Amino acid sequence: MKLNPYIVARDYPNEEEEQVCCYCEQRFISTDPRWKRTYEHLDCNHENNSGWNIAYAHFKCNQDKKTNVDYQFIAHDLIKKNKEWDENNDFEFTRERNKIFNTDEPTEIDLNVAHRKITEEFLAEKLSVDEKLDFIDTINCITLRCENQTGHGSKQSVRNYLDVLSCSEGKYRKFKEGGKTWISKRLGQ
Repeated sequence: MKLNPYIVARDYPNEEEEQVCCYCEQRFISTDPRWKRTYEHLDCNHENNSGWNIAYAHFKCNQDKKTNVDYQFIAHDLIKKNKEWDENNDFEFTRERNKIFNTDEPTEIDLNVAHRKITEEFLAEKLSVDEKLDFIDTINCITLRCENQTGHGSKQSVRNYLDVLSCSEGKYRKFKEGGKTWISKRLGQ
């Protein structure tokens, strides 16, 4: 979401400060669906993406707000506080500040470029040692590298990169042998 730099500047101005849920004020756990970070529409209108209306919350707290009166009061107070912050801060200045401190999350394009590079580096590295690679294992290994290096990874995206790199004009080729799909360097490459 493009509002991430805005939310970070408003709610977590100290770069060392841990991001926490706007309701229960506990840290996020990205590996647990209930406690992962989600975007909270404070006024319950999911079409209102005004900066003052968006905050970080646990998925569970986001759902609980529907029936939790305390969370509803917190949301009301946050709207008022966020609107005051808007009046006293220049959003463009905040965006430039966040670029300097590199707090923007990577965009989809940034991730695509990084993942394509990781895919090509993996193939060059492994095929300099082995003649061919198991296609499914290659997808899994590259996805894991993407997750480790960028925090994001998608098997389907990696499969798409491999399909492109092994097209008839690519320097790699996919082939079936012994009931498995393999990938290798194209002859002459």
